[in-house]
Amino acid sequence: QLLYGKNNVYVQPAPNHEPIPGYLSLHNNQHGLTLKWTPNQLMNGYSESSKSIQISTQETNESETNMTVESSRKYSVYWDYAISINISSIVYLHCHHYGKKIKYIFEFYSIV
Repeated sequence: QLLYGKNNVYVQPAPNHEPIPGYLSLHNNQHGLTLKWTPNQLMNGYSESSKSIQISTQETNESETNMTVESSRKYSVYWDYAISINISSIVYLHCHHYGKKIKYIFEFYSIV
């Protein structure tokens, strides 16, 4: 059950990586409360299977096929950034708010 959702919440996936916007949501399920964050690039209709089907069924010239493969590689890295974590395993949560332009960046640390 979705309890809360907010779009354009920025997460910095690695120390030297620019923060990227995504969809933050809080869910109640059989395991308790779960915090999820999904990059906006994945929320905008991209899926691995749709790109794979497009590559295999597309009867186009080689440059268009290469473009599709490149697009698939570009978006597949965003799956590595997606987060799904049980709230009980979070030991620290910090939120940054930047100026007039509302921009939130969340940092959290969990027990792995």
